[in-house]
Formats: sequence, C-alpha cells, structure tokens
Amino acid sequence: MRNRAVAATILALAAATALTGCADRPAVRMAPVGAAAAPSPAPLSVEVVDTDTLGRVLADTNGHTLYLDAQERPGVFVCTGGCTTLRHPLPHQDDTVPRLPTGIAGTLTVVTRPDGTQQLAYNGSPLYTYAGDRQPGDVHGIAPHWHAVQPRNALRSP
Repeated sequence: MRNRAVAATILALAAATALTGCADRPAVRMAPVGAAAAPSPAPLSVEVVDTDTLGRVLADTNGHTLYLDAQERPGVFVCTGGCTTLRHPLPHQDDTVPRLPTGIAGTLTVVTRPDGTQQLAYNGSPLYTYAGDRQPGDVHGIAPHWHAVQPRNALRSP
C-alpha cells in the first residue's frame, strides 16, 4: 500500500515537472531510503615492502620487516623473556580483524603468548620485528633460525 502511494507521488511530480516546462532539465536521482555506503575494509595488519637484499617481505604497518623463529610452531614459543627485548612480538589490536594485503597468499591469525598477550602469526608462525631494524626494509634481524617472512607470491617488483 505504501509503495503505491510513493509511486503515485513520483508520477504526480513527473507530470507536474512536464507541465511547468522543466522537463528538459536533468532528472534528479534519489538514493533509496535506508541505503548505506559500502563499509570500508578493515585496515591492513601487515604490508609488503621491498628490501635491497631479499626482495619483498612482510612488514608491520610502519614498514619494519617481520621475522619468524623457525624453532617456533603453533603453541610453542621459544622467544620469551629477554628475547623479546630484541625481538618484539607483533601485537594484535583488539578491535581489528587480522588482514593481509590483497593478493598475498597465506593466513594471518592471532595467537596467545605464554604471558597472555595476543600476537599476530603468519601461517601459524608468530611474527616479530627486530630492534636493530631502524628503517623500513632493513633486514638486520636474520640469524641462524630467524627468517624474514617472504610470501611466495610477493616476489621482487620489476
């Protein structure tokens, strides 16, 4: 019933416009009532940066290279206590959904550290930054069991 009333009103306005000589003006398009803009995607949790020596690697949102400890696996944390003064666990922001850049393969998840804090993990491996990396793209944190995260589809850009 309401839709008929709305349709009748629109027809009456169109007829009035035509009778007053305004028919040659462009039509005004109205958005449907209650229509909302599409929601913005969640902000990225990590990004991809180019390095001088390794090509493209995952980085935190400040461009600092992300590392994983090859000794760690889901539920097993080796970097605890004093290790975290050099290797900073990548924290998870409570109000965000972990999100990789478009086109980057893999899974970004949240793991709970032994101290109860939450940390981001890539394909199950907890992520860390390195205190010695000062500039975006630095890779000074590579060590015998520490590796920069290089997604297989984030090859060096041309």
